[in-house]
Amino acid sequence: MTTRFISAATLSGSGSDQSVRVTHSVAISIANDTQTIVAYDTEDYDSNGFHQTAATPDPPGNTRLTVPAGQSGKYLVFATRHWAANATGTRMVRIRLNGVTIVGRTIVTASNEGPAVIVVTVLNLAAADYLETMVYQNSCGALNVDGDGTVGIGHFGMVKILG
Repeated sequence: MTTRFISAATLSGSGSDQSVRVTHSVAISIANDTQTIVAYDTEDYDSNGFHQTAATPDPPGNTRLTVPAGQSGKYLVFATRHWAANATGTRMVRIRLNGVTIVGRTIVTASNEGPAVIVVTVLNLAAADYLETMVYQNSCGALNVDGDGTVGIGHFGMVKILG
């Protein structure tokens, strides 16, 4: 399989890029049978202040991507996670809008190779709307979600689609 990456500038148009992609730099231990909101400590890019790397305000701003004032519109939203190898149970990644509504979800069966889970959706978002990712696993014990430095997958982002 060939992987091809498309830049945010290609999707949103030259000179009008409204995009963000964040990651976390180390593996995160996820407790068994527990929905966990993921915090992100590294910005690969952030054109307009969608993300805060500090864990403030309460709840932590580093878990959220927030649509800035004046940037309402249609967005391509994505989340990718790579789980540690374990053949028991399922792995899930969700994208949640404004702390309530699940707007994207992917569930996969566990594997000895450590599954990658990818969620992609297109949403109409208003200024101040925020998105978070939630992860879940039921392997009968704690299991790591790999940090970006481990395998190169573990991002959360959005790109405004101009139209």
